[in-house]
Amino acid sequence: MTSQSLSSQRSWVDHPVYVAGVSVAGTIAICIALYKEVLLPAQMAASDYKVSELERQLKDVNGQKLIAEKHIESNKFSYLAEKARLSSDLASIKVELEKTNLELSRLKLGNLFFEGGIYPSSFDKVKVGQSVSAVEKKFEGFSIKKEDGFVTVEVAHPFFGSVVYYYLDDASQTIYQIMYMSKYGADSSVGSDYLQVQLEQAFGEPLKMAEDKFFWKVQSEFNIFKDDENSFVISTGNNRPGGWDRVIDRYWKSIAAQKEASK
Repeated sequence: MTSQSLSSQRSWVDHPVYVAGVSVAGTIAICIALYKEVLLPAQMAASDYKVSELERQLKDVNGQKLIAEKHIESNKFSYLAEKARLSSDLASIKVELEKTNLELSRLKLGNLFFEGGIYPSSFDKVKVGQSVSAVEKKFEGFSIKKEDGFVTVEVAHPFFGSVVYYYLDDASQTIYQIMYMSKYGADSSVGSDYLQVQLEQAFGEPLKMAEDKFFWKVQSEFNIFKDDENSFVISTGNNRPGGWDRVIDRYWKSIAAQKEASK
């Protein structure tokens, strides 16, 4: 090899670019080795720790969530149970209040009949057997409407709203039947059974001839008929309200049939 070629070879090896390239390559190799041996394991360890920590936190949060849900469910059950109890108490109080108000209203109104009397206590001045002319005399100043066969009086009473007097269509114009009707809405304060209770207290157990059809025989002379919650009729003899002939006939036929069947 000539001195010139050796000189050229040395000059290439010693060239700054080559030297720099070799240095960079060495540095890269060292960095790669450092990354693989030191940094990567450290990062992986850090990532593993972070994953483990996040999983632990997730588990804790899920546990807290379950506890919270159970607590909410428990509170919800307690709330619903308390709400049901309060609703039940409220309903009971309302029932008791209505019952007390009903009793108070009945006490304020008092009894409709005098003991031993036939007519309502406020209307015993005009009776069956009197002339219908007594109505105008006794109810002067009240609204009175007279028609063929009956007279209607609008009365001022805490329970009754009107009274209808039926009279014979002859010269005597004798009253043979009287119907007493409660005022509209009266039963809202004293109850729908108030009139029935008052009649039973005054005249005893009625004869029930059909559904909502009640009959009392009083003092062997007077008949009392009741076929709704808001009115009743007083009459004598064979005088009966409209429709009652058929009711009575069916009743006695059913009694006869029962007796025959029991033989």
